[in-house]
Amino acid sequence: FAIHYFILLGAESKSKMMKSFLLSLIVALACIAPGTAQDFLQLQNDPTANFYAIKAAAQEYFKDKEQGMESEYSRYMRWEHFVEPRVYPSGDLSLMNTEKLYHEISLFQSSANKLKSQPSWIELPVDKFDNIAGHWSPGIGRLDRMAVDPTNSEIIYAGSPAGGLLKSIDRGLHWRAMADNLPTMGVSGIAINPQNPQQIFISSGDGDGGYTYTSGVFKSEDGGESWEITGFEVDLTTRKNAKDLIMNPTNPNVLFVSTSIGLYKTVDAGANWYLVADGLFDDLCFKPGHPETVYASTFTGFYTSTDGGETFERNEISVAGRVLIAVSPADPNAVFLVAGMNGSFKSMDSGVSFTR
Repeated sequence: FAIHYFILLGAESKSKMMKSFLLSLIVALACIAPGTAQDFLQLQNDPTANFYAIKAAAQEYFKDKEQGMESEYSRYMRWEHFVEPRVYPSGDLSLMNTEKLYHEISLFQSSANKLKSQPSWIELPVDKFDNIAGHWSPGIGRLDRMAVDPTNSEIIYAGSPAGGLLKSIDRGLHWRAMADNLPTMGVSGIAINPQNPQQIFISSGDGDGGYTYTSGVFKSEDGGESWEITGFEVDLTTRKNAKDLIMNPTNPNVLFVSTSIGLYKTVDAGANWYLVADGLFDDLCFKPGHPETVYASTFTGFYTSTDGGETFERNEISVAGRVLIAVSPADPNAVFLVAGMNGSFKSMDSGVSFTR
């Protein structure tokens, strides 16, 4: 239509019309590309969106973007690989809702007796492995958290970012999976009640790498044989992370969990939790012998609380990257930091000042 219309016009009129037409076309095309990016960003944060709509928008959004390790693309792909087998074939993200997952688990367990007649399996330990990935990660996964029963050193718990919770009752010679029926397989924090070691808390998900997301903090009253969600429950579809989990050594009803949505505290053994500090928190630690003093780190700072974790003050030290905290009962005033991007630091005055 536009070509036929130009033929009927004079040269000057055709030139003006062509310029106007091309200008309109450029404006239209300029609006299309940002719209695609906007569609993906909006869909990714919409819990009602369909997974396959997000996947299609992502393919368009990332086609011209950097796709290296730890890029925005790699973080998205972790989510995609985690979610797709769980919502196939419908793409309905509500299938990852914790309540629905528990319902499916209950249905499975109700028919478990039918499986008892099946041949039994024997777990074989890994004596050696091949690097199947061909790069820095050999492909066998990692263990991020370890905890020893405070009353029996033979009993050890290990948390895996994507392999759940493992338990050994013979000082690590043999291991047994303890949390395979939870909504998410990652475990980033383990806290054992020193007064009742049968009571165990875990923070779920991969807090370090984000390969699995958190569904909250879980509690066991029988040494990890069974689990119940505490008052800190997170919808998996929101793609949040939980990280470290610590218990007050003199009052096991008090716990802290660091998450990507802030630092939370409970004073009633997990029944209720409340936010004590905003931010993306990582490592947590009590001052030895002084549980009213709590240390916490983010990817950009170090924080101290001297009122039992009700309020936190940021230290002036400049740190970057993942920040790990270490303390020593031999000197309760000593605090050590290892920052992934700018080195290690030491404080001899309970975190007031640091030297490199």
